[in-house]
Amino acid sequence: PIPCVPWQSQTSGQVDTLWIESMNTVLDDNKVLTLINGDRIALTPQVFLLFEVPDLSVASPATVSRAGMVYVDAGALGWRPMVESWSQREFSELLGEAGLEYLVALFDTHMEKTLNYKNAECHEPIPTGDFNAVQSFCRLFQSLATKRNGLNPKDEDNFNRLIEHYFMFFARVVGGCVAQRGGAHQVRRLPALHRSSASTSGNRLRSLRSPGEKTWEPWQAKLTSTWRPQPETAFSDMIVPTVDTIRNSFIIDTIQEQAMNLIVAGGTGTGKSVVVKSLLSGLDDSKILSVVINFSSATKAQALQFLLDGRISKHHANVFHPANGRSRLVVFIDDFNMPARDLFGSQPPLELLRQWIEHQFWFDLEKLAVKKVEHMQLIGAMAPPGGARSKITPRLQSKMNLLNFTFPGDKEIVKIFTTILNHKLNAENFDSSVKGQSETLSKMTLELYKKVTEKFLPTPSRCHYLFNMRHIGAVFQGMLQADKNYTDSRDSVQKLWAHECLRVFSDRLINTDDRKIFQGIVDDLLKTIGESSWDVLFPGNQVVTFTAFHGEAAEIEEDAEDEDEFSLCPYQEVLDREHLKTFISDKLDVYNMMPANIPMNLVLFEDAVNHVIDVR
Repeated sequence: PIPCVPWQSQTSGQVDTLWIESMNTVLDDNKVLTLINGDRIALTPQVFLLFEVPDLSVASPATVSRAGMVYVDAGALGWRPMVESWSQREFSELLGEAGLEYLVALFDTHMEKTLNYKNAECHEPIPTGDFNAVQSFCRLFQSLATKRNGLNPKDEDNFNRLIEHYFMFFARVVGGCVAQRGGAHQVRRLPALHRSSASTSGNRLRSLRSPGEKTWEPWQAKLTSTWRPQPETAFSDMIVPTVDTIRNSFIIDTIQEQAMNLIVAGGTGTGKSVVVKSLLSGLDDSKILSVVINFSSATKAQALQFLLDGRISKHHANVFHPANGRSRLVVFIDDFNMPARDLFGSQPPLELLRQWIEHQFWFDLEKLAVKKVEHMQLIGAMAPPGGARSKITPRLQSKMNLLNFTFPGDKEIVKIFTTILNHKLNAENFDSSVKGQSETLSKMTLELYKKVTEKFLPTPSRCHYLFNMRHIGAVFQGMLQADKNYTDSRDSVQKLWAHECLRVFSDRLINTDDRKIFQGIVDDLLKTIGESSWDVLFPGNQVVTFTAFHGEAAEIEEDAEDEDEFSLCPYQEVLDREHLKTFISDKLDVYNMMPANIPMNLVLFEDAVNHVIDVR
């Protein structure tokens, strides 16, 4: 007789009482499956179910009592068995027996110290388990430790040294989710923990091996002093090279080339999305198809699957590949942790992605058949949990590499915005007195940001008192509209700076007292850094106003195809407030007279005029 082989069905993910309760009769000893139409199917004794779940927080006692429970402690097995099997599988041929022993010895000597240091000394906004951190390390080490990158067992002089260089270089990835600048500094101190035969200077973590050579060079060597933005580049898409952006771009590009899945984390305004989109724009469109998806709290799994189905085509049977014959589909998802949790604590769009990462398929919603999707890569960007952003499941996080973007240091912030402003002033040949203010204005903006975040903290009545790097950028985005014919002296450019600071920061303040405090902060900065003062720039505490639509050139063009098209005048200070109010009132009358528009009977009081000016 043919022996009966037990058949196992494995399910993973969150327990959902809506479907698990329907399985109660299957979990009984009689193993009877009851369908919606009333049919009953008796399963054979050889059939059993295995549920792999993170917790039982929403499971009912009826379900728990029908299944045996085995709790697996994350620390019981540890990471060493995984490292041993991984090294044998991936490097037995390349490294040989001696190379494998040396690699495993490096793990035994350094990895535990690194993990202990990360857990004890570093702050993680998105905590990673030791196993997940070692997994990420192994993936990245595997991506660079190749023959193409110089790893050759026959090169006895450099073989072990290169293995150790790659090992120590990616040691920072174990702490790659450290959040603050202080934490990043602590990660850079990791080499002090690792006393080995080779040099372990702190520069190791900040170095990159030169192509074709067996030497390493500082990240600073990759910086260029001749950076210029591409013509017509939007301000939000500008990336001024710094050590952090070059290093992070290198790691992301390495992961992208190896088709690994990645989560890029970091606070608002740290440049996560800009860096990833910049790398995606440089891919070969004829070979790689990229798609950008923005998640929100209302994103549904069905909508996500519909978007992805539109980027794939049938290859054979139930196997699907990227559309139009591309070799790979790269999916970049911004605000990765934004989807709202359902009643049982799961995030359906993320559970769909987890299912694909683990099993390489999802179900066709019409045919109810398996749809295997191959050659797809996932990159997600998200901010730390808080507010509308949820904490993603550890199971999904363990399937992806995690790289954190830290906030730039003070010197880097000043350099970034000084570089951007210098390009504007030099390209348009501003007066020398204006050109000399670039670094001064950058320092004043940074100090203003620090003082604002210290003084104006969010409270229940001021929950919108939240400031980040984007607000610093918004100040300089306004200053890039300056015109050399109107901004032609130190005082005029400082007036423009003060106006942009009021527009960006002071406009969020809710009462007169807070605005007076803010004005005092600006005055102090003008005195200590700008060698001026509020009273010098604005005698009599006059209202600061700059516009690009107030003037003779800002008239509706008679021959324009669009009746609302304006010919904007240069961005300049408004000296006659009454004329400005009359101008806006006239435009409101023109709008109300147009038959297609619903009339707006607005009273243009002083604050209303200011808000019209501030709208960008």
